[in-house]
Amino acid sequence: MAVNTQQTCPRCQRHFPCRPEAIATCQCRTVELNEAQRRLIRGRYQGCLCAACLQALRDEIDAGRG
Repeated sequence: MAVNTQQTCPRCQRHFPCRPEAIATCQCRTVELNEAQRRLIRGRYQGCLCAACLQALRDEIDAGRG
């Protein structure tokens, strides 16, 4: 059984459950990112981000604001 690890999102500072040992079922997997989006986000932040911030960043990048 996978255990949730509490992380703090480096973008919004909210706490969220992270499942690095079961990444296929982690909350971040609900947001689809292409390689260019991943690269941009990785260049700005270290560690895991919450799904809400990943979604917001993806939308900003897609809109040309990121």
